[in-house]
Amino acid sequence: MTYERHVPTQPDAICRSPAGTSYFTGMMGRVMVFGKALTAAEASHLYHVQADAYWD
Repeated sequence: MTYERHVPTQPDAICRSPAGTSYFTGMMGRVMVFGKALTAAEASHLYHVQADAYWD
């Protein structure tokens, strides 16, 4: 499987708007990076498994 950009000329960025004109100013915790797109079932599983560990 290969990664296809939605805007091929745009570089990858985390916490930046697609136009590159604004940035996320908050904090991000427990970030995960995957080498593939997760299925809905995989994302849901990760959320539910970790929700109990991090949310009281």
